[in-house]
Amino acid sequence: MTVQRRPPGDLTKQLFKSAGNATSAWFMSADHLLAGARVLILELRHLDMDLPIGSKIPQEAKLLPSAFLLYGFALENLLKALWLKHGNMFVVDDKFVGIKGISGHDLPKLAQVTNFSVNEEEKLSLSSLHIKLVSSARYPIGKDLSKHCFISYPNGGFGSNTPFNSGDISIIECMVGRLIKELGYDGESTVSPDQILDQQ
Repeated sequence: MTVQRRPPGDLTKQLFKSAGNATSAWFMSADHLLAGARVLILELRHLDMDLPIGSKIPQEAKLLPSAFLLYGFALENLLKALWLKHGNMFVVDDKFVGIKGISGHDLPKLAQVTNFSVNEEEKLSLSSLHIKLVSSARYPIGKDLSKHCFISYPNGGFGSNTPFNSGDISIIECMVGRLIKELGYDGESTVSPDQILDQQ
């Protein structure tokens, strides 16, 4: 059976344009994604990982990649909300036009075009999160081999750009908090990194 779609009417077009160009809509999507990421992290924090060798890994121990996936998409929504706040639009003439020159969840470029200031540690975190969004948080590998090369860290040393490290959570939460303030939603949806990391 084939589903026949009617052409979008005026109301559908208006709703598409209104939601696509509303900072609040992008913030709300980010808020839902953040809630999911934080619940997963809290679930992981409650887990007793002192397992005997050879034990079956519990399902809860596998949550970190999913949490990073949700954090990455939340940051993407917040950065896109900031782009709208600067007077830009995503929907023009009933079409989603996106941001010229940016594709594939490129968080570092989104931070750049929105003038969201990040330090070296945050820049590295955004870059790593971007790679996770298009590879290791969803797939065994990404499409670009160069993204899997070792990178140098700002404080010395080197390592992979795709591992999942709970130490990144506080960096991500700090960026989230600053973006929420820049968007004018001060206090809403804000959770301090300590609240996420210190709950037992």
